[in-house]
Amino acid sequence: MKLIRTIRHRFSHTGFTILELLVVIAVISILASVVLAATAKSREKAKIARAKQDLMALNAAINLLQNDTGRWPNGCRAGVQSNFETAIDGGIDSVYAGILAKPTATVNPTTSCFWTQAQVDAWKGPYATAGIDPWNTPYFFDPDYCPGNNTWFPTILSKGPNKIQNYGLACNVPSIKEMAVPDDIVYYLQK
Repeated sequence: MKLIRTIRHRFSHTGFTILELLVVIAVISILASVVLAATAKSREKAKIARAKQDLMALNAAINLLQNDTGRWPNGCRAGVQSNFETAIDGGIDSVYAGILAKPTATVNPTTSCFWTQAQVDAWKGPYATAGIDPWNTPYFFDPDYCPGNNTWFPTILSKGPNKIQNYGLACNVPSIKEMAVPDDIVYYLQK
């Protein structure tokens, strides 16, 4: 009987102390934060990889558009430098882009670039299925993107995670000091 009481008494007071529980909770919290940080980095890398793949597909779409119509997505002759960036998202600019929707035969109000009726008739698109990047901003066709050193190239780009189009430091952009760290994902059409 005394033995049963001793066993019952010993087992009724066993358990974890508060200090032991706090240590276990702290270890679990640290492990969870490490896993969440690694997951967030992996997701961001996956978005960047998807954006790069989308830009390559949009390059192929622009080449098809150029072969069919002789025009770039902004309605300008292919190979001509102009200062008219065009969103490729199916929005208002898509009328000028001609990638997701058939362009209209009108003069672009902001530049001398235009689509003739013959070019509209030669359009065989849509050439791509989506124009939105992984951060829910439109991809852009920029015929005079400046990566730096006052050099300009036609590009397709995603503004990246910060959703701001960044330029190189030597491109005569007055607001360059206000811009965040460059994170644009850029695909050069020709170099």
